[in-house]
Amino acid sequence: MFHRDGLLLNLTSKYFLIVSLLFLTITVQADSLEEQRKQYQKAKQVLSAGKITQFKKMAASLQDYPLYPYLLYSYLRPRLWQAKDKEVRAFLKYFGDLPMAGDIRTAWLKILARRKRWKTFMDFYTPQTDVTLQCYQLQARINTNNDAYLLEDTRTLWLAGESRPPQCDPPFERLYKSELMTDELVWQRIRLAMANGETRLAKFLSTRLDKTDQRWVERWIAARYNPATWTRKPKFEDIPIAREILSYGIKRLAGIDTDAALTYWESWKNKYSFTTEENNEIEKTLAIWAVINKHNRAKELLNNIDNSLVDERIFHWRLRNALENDDWPALVRWTEGTPPGETIRLRWLYWR
Repeated sequence: MFHRDGLLLNLTSKYFLIVSLLFLTITVQADSLEEQRKQYQKAKQVLSAGKITQFKKMAASLQDYPLYPYLLYSYLRPRLWQAKDKEVRAFLKYFGDLPMAGDIRTAWLKILARRKRWKTFMDFYTPQTDVTLQCYQLQARINTNNDAYLLEDTRTLWLAGESRPPQCDPPFERLYKSELMTDELVWQRIRLAMANGETRLAKFLSTRLDKTDQRWVERWIAARYNPATWTRKPKFEDIPIAREILSYGIKRLAGIDTDAALTYWESWKNKYSFTTEENNEIEKTLAIWAVINKHNRAKELLNNIDNSLVDERIFHWRLRNALENDDWPALVRWTEGTPPGETIRLRWLYWR
């Protein structure tokens, strides 16, 4: 019995010794962390005062402190214009997965581009969302003779519904002189610009087309600013660009004067050979604006859309219209059959 009690006493003593040591270690670590925290704050103050030599000594002693990368960032970012390649490379190597590393990289890339250090720029470049940097990257490839897929990548960047920064001009000039620049490509971008309401860009782009096509672009822009005039009694010939402008105009008018848009559309929709897709898109837009503007034909227009053609937009506005009017029978009818797409399947089944 004594032996067992002695063993228990021995084990208990060891347990308390281990706990004591752990507590002591945690206390020491806490004290050390608190001291590092104080040193970190002091280092920031020293940096703000411009005492760089003293700052570097203090920073060197904080390399194992969790906020050390942010301390280094505070030093490097405002002095990036005078940094050496190796400093920036080291920062990105060790702290590249931290949020502020992206800021360092983009700022450094812009510095390299302004200095026309194109080879070094390419060494530091990673895919960017900043369009200016994307354009600089194309410039860098031009100046380092990296021509693989250069024109194709330039075309992709050029094909947008908004203006591009002037840094894009050099690669765009090469694109304009290439076989990739066609009238159809210009029209693609004009369509993107008009969809985005960028009429000045559309007008500028039209200068690359012949006089006849320029006139069509002028009509399209006019239809944006005065859709009622251009859709009341259209006298366009029945060709694709005319139908595209009329479609644009009637959808634009629907948001301004739904009643007029419905009247005009009914009066001439059969006079032009709209494709099934064009016709469906116009009638969907008219239905949506009818709901938004609380037009008395809103439910009728929503009913006229076949369930198989319902997309997220139509389902949203059908649901909204039914709930606002407490119209459960309509909602039952609008959720009959198989949901037309996976994106609305769960909501369709839930409301069904």
